[in-house]
Amino acid sequence: MTTINTVITNARYDLRDISISQFEDAELRVYANRALRQLDNILSSHASDWTLNEGSLTLSTSDNYVAGPTSCIFINSVWITTTQLTKRSPQQIYDKRKYITSSQQPMYWAHSSGNILFECIPNTAYAAKVYYHKRATELVDGSSMPYSDEFNDPLQEMIILLAHKRNENEPVSDSEIYNFLMDRCLSNAMYRVHTDRVKLDF
Repeated sequence: MTTINTVITNARYDLRDISISQFEDAELRVYANRALRQLDNILSSHASDWTLNEGSLTLSTSDNYVAGPTSCIFINSVWITTTQLTKRSPQQIYDKRKYITSSQQPMYWAHSSGNILFECIPNTAYAAKVYYHKRATELVDGSSMPYSDEFNDPLQEMIILLAHKRNENEPVSDSEIYNFLMDRCLSNAMYRVHTDRVKLDF
């Protein structure tokens, strides 16, 4: 696996900064992580398998919520054994709680402020499966690049662009980063999501 150190070294060739006289490694990692956050947003918004994860949570008999998965961008679905719970807005969950006076198996959920909310307190401890989109781990010195090196080149391009713009005193907005990466990464995300249609043999 390629490390962020290698990507930064390669970026320095384009920046003409092999001697590390203009940019510290720490600054270039900041640019890489800023771009990586937008890449995660793009991949997750297109239901990419690159960001999809499965997690296990335990619902206790004392709370009608549970902490959501770490680094979660958004949740696709919540299951208790073979039952898929129905997603509702946080307000709808709060409204349902007004009329539920006994503990029971939850049937609804909502994602709010890092927690998964349920309409009731569980009547027993349940093991739940959560399918969600997760952010890549922040890059630090020596980190392996995320996503099996698939997006190293566009992230390296983004490092170079942000560094050039810094020298030109032209800040780059997050929306510009998003659009830049969208142009270079979307096709990869989409062809992996595609599945063949089933042909009926008539």
